[in-house]
Amino acid sequence: MILLYGLDLWTTFSPLLTPRWQQGVASLKAFFRRIGVLQ
Repeated sequence: MILLYGLDLWTTFSPLLTPRWQQGVASLKAFFRRIGVLQ
């Protein structure tokens, strides 16, 4: 639940942090996939 909450916060606030937020989300998903969180 905490992980999903963090992802929701990330997708909410990342557009404010960088104009390249889509790239940031993609890299974050790649990171989670690499550590085995996402299948």
